[in-house]
Amino acid sequence: MSGTGHSSKDAEGAAFQWIRLTGFGREESCRRRERKDTRKALMLRHFYKNCFIPALEQTVFQENRYYHIHQEQLIELFLSSFRQLCHRLYARQQERLIGAISIIEYSLQASSNADELFAYRVEAYGEQGYDDSEPYFENYNTAWLYQFVPELMTNLNEQRKAYGGKILGGDIEDMMRGELVLFHQFAVGLIRSAIPRAISEPQYAALAKTDSFNIRLGQEGKQRKTIYIKHEVIDFEQ
Repeated sequence: MSGTGHSSKDAEGAAFQWIRLTGFGREESCRRRERKDTRKALMLRHFYKNCFIPALEQTVFQENRYYHIHQEQLIELFLSSFRQLCHRLYARQQERLIGAISIIEYSLQASSNADELFAYRVEAYGEQGYDDSEPYFENYNTAWLYQFVPELMTNLNEQRKAYGGKILGGDIEDMMRGELVLFHQFAVGLIRSAIPRAISEPQYAALAKTDSFNIRLGQEGKQRKTIYIKHEVIDFEQ
């Protein structure tokens, strides 16, 4: 498929560049938990540098390899979910529960559930856009994106035992939440690769859409980026 290789390289490059440039310096999540416990602060920094970052690099490497090998399959799974989304929205339009669609938005949610640190929420807005009082929403299954995270968390929880109980499971979860962008890059690459095919699906064509219809992608609490405006795929630097 044209463009797929380019997007996969974008995802890989962005993820590893983030680690290389900021990995050992990003201690904000540690500092937030320092409080007045200087000894714990030192241990958190040591653990972050010597345990967390090396383990995270390995996990991103695993995800990158999986992404490259299974990219076409992952795109097909996304297209299947997109077709189902359009079908459900069309049914709501037929029942006059929602008007012409103005926005479809995919956003990475930082979950408080330790067993599933992140997932994607899909929201569809009617003609009023973000002023729509009852937007449609569902979840986009991205289990592939964090399939290696449970093993990472298990390994880190074993390593923290050497720190005399000063480092807690919650500290590791905070560190992970600070690095979600690394995994988000793969979803960005995947969805950008899939969009040209998604908008050619008959289920999408059947939807009533506003003239300003667009598809957006981003992270919860941050500005979403437009990746498609009606009749035009948008390229952007993440």
